[in-house]
Amino acid sequence: MTTLTHSSFIRSLTVPAVSAKPLPGLAAMLSAWRAERRRAREDRELWALAQSDARVMTELACARSRQD
Repeated sequence: MTTLTHSSFIRSLTVPAVSAKPLPGLAAMLSAWRAERRRAREDRELWALAQSDARVMTELACARSRQD
């Protein structure tokens, strides 16, 4: 295979992959991942607040006891 033919062959394999639209399932997975990361960040922030504010800690404890 010559260099010209070889590079044309490689280009034909990579161009459709680069220009293709993401799969709907992939977009949904990315959205779910982002939402989970956001929830985890919000949980960390709430826990940090509860560590410094007894009222928030009491609310979390009450909520947990109602959940069980």
